[in-house]
Amino acid sequence: MTTVKPFTVGPILGNTTAQSFHVFGRGERAKEQKTLSVLRYRAIGIDTWSAPIIRRQQPHFDGSSVTIVNGLSADSRYEYQAGYINEAEDPDELKWDNIAVCQAKTCAEDVAKPLNLVFGSCRYVLKIFGWDLLDDRSDKTYRSIYRDHNSQAIDRVLMLGDQIYADDLNAVAADDSIEDYFKRYRSVFANPHFSELVANVPVCMTLDDHEIEDNWPAHATGKDMVTKYPSAMYAYHIYQMSHSPLALLDDSGQYLKGFPEHFWYRFSDGCCQFFMMDVRTQRHGDEMIDDHQMQALQQFLKQGKAVGRVNVVCTSVPFFPDYQRHNDDKWSGYINQRNRILDFIESHDIQDVVFLSGDVHASLGCTISNGRTRVHSIVSSPFYWPFPHPRKATFQLSGPLVGNARYEVTNPVPQVNTDNYTQLQISPSGIGVKIKGRKGDLLSQGQISFSG
Repeated sequence: MTTVKPFTVGPILGNTTAQSFHVFGRGERAKEQKTLSVLRYRAIGIDTWSAPIIRRQQPHFDGSSVTIVNGLSADSRYEYQAGYINEAEDPDELKWDNIAVCQAKTCAEDVAKPLNLVFGSCRYVLKIFGWDLLDDRSDKTYRSIYRDHNSQAIDRVLMLGDQIYADDLNAVAADDSIEDYFKRYRSVFANPHFSELVANVPVCMTLDDHEIEDNWPAHATGKDMVTKYPSAMYAYHIYQMSHSPLALLDDSGQYLKGFPEHFWYRFSDGCCQFFMMDVRTQRHGDEMIDDHQMQALQQFLKQGKAVGRVNVVCTSVPFFPDYQRHNDDKWSGYINQRNRILDFIESHDIQDVVFLSGDVHASLGCTISNGRTRVHSIVSSPFYWPFPHPRKATFQLSGPLVGNARYEVTNPVPQVNTDNYTQLQISPSGIGVKIKGRKGDLLSQGQISFSG
C-alpha cells in the first residue's frame, strides 16, 4: 500500500460554494519525482469515503495543487482527508493513517440565514537570514480562533492583508526573488495553529502592502516594478489566490485554468454577499482603484439590494475612520473616489453597507450617517504585532467625515489597541461585534443595527 504523506503547506480550505469546496496543498518532491495530491471526502455521518480525487502538483506552482470537490449539498458539512504521494507510487491502494480528518461546510443559499464570521489582518513573523523569530506567539492567535470554532462553528475566516511580512526591517533581508517569497509563504503558512484553522474553516484572503513591501507602491522604483513586484504577485497567486473564488475553472469545473487580470473578486454565503477589493495594485494618481473595479463594485451593491443580502465590502485599508492627521495611504488619501462610492450608495438608496478592513493595528467599529443613508466600517488588526500600537487618539471617531461634511461619524464599538481578531454575527437585522485578544479574551463589543 502507498502511504499518503501530509502536505508541507496545507490543506487550506479555500473557496466554498453551495455545491463545492476547494482545497490547496503543497507536496515535497523526492529528487526528480513528481508529486500527486490525493483527497477523499464523505458527508458527516456517512461511513464510506469517496474514491480519491487525484491531481498533479505543478512544479511551476511551487509543487502545489488545488483540488475541487463538486456535486455537494448546500449548507452541509463534510469530512475530508488530503495529502500527497509520489507520482511513481500506486494510487489505487492508499493508506491514510498519517492524514488528519478535516471538515468543510458548503455555503447556505438561504438569504436570511445569519453568518458567524471571524476576520482580521496583519500577522507579523520576523524572518532574518533564514531564521523565524516570534512565530510561536503570532501563531497562537489562530489557536484561539479555532477554539471559538469548536465551541460555536465559524462559517468563514476573512484575512484582509499582510498575511506575510516580506519586508523585514524594510531594507535588511527584504524578499525580492520568487524563491524568497516562496520560502516566506512555506514558513508562515505551515505554522501548526494556522494550518489547523485553515484546514477546517473556509478562508478568503486579499492582499495589502506587506505581501510586496511597506506602503506599496509609494516607494517603488522602476527596478522594483520588473523584479520585486512580479515575484511577489506570482507567489501571491499561488498561496493566496489559487484557492479563492478569483481562480478560473475549466468547463468541467474540476480544474484551474488560470486567473483574470485583476485581484478583486466576490462571493455569497447565507445573508451576505462579499466583495473583496484590491486597493494596492491599481493605485495611480488620485485613484485607488480603476474604473473596471469601480463598476464591478457598483454592480455588486445594486445586486445585493435587489436580492436582499447584506453588502459586505472588504478593503485592506480602512474606508473610514480617518486618522486625525492626513494619511495618503488610506481611503482618506483618495477622497474623490470615496465620495463617488458614497454618492452611489446614497443615490441608489442602498442602506447599511458594511466595510471590513485591517491594516492600522487597531480595531473598532464606526458608522457614518447623513440622515438618509448609513454606512458602517469595522476594522480588525493586528493578529500579531510585537511593536508599539497606535494611541487611542489616532482616529477621528466623531464629527463630520473628512472631505464629506454631510456625513457624521459615530463610534458604536469601542477601540482596541492591542493584538486581536474580530468575530461578527451578521443577520439581516444587524451585526453583533466582539473584538477578542490573541488569547481569546473579550476586549470590546458592540451592536450595529440596520435601519430596516
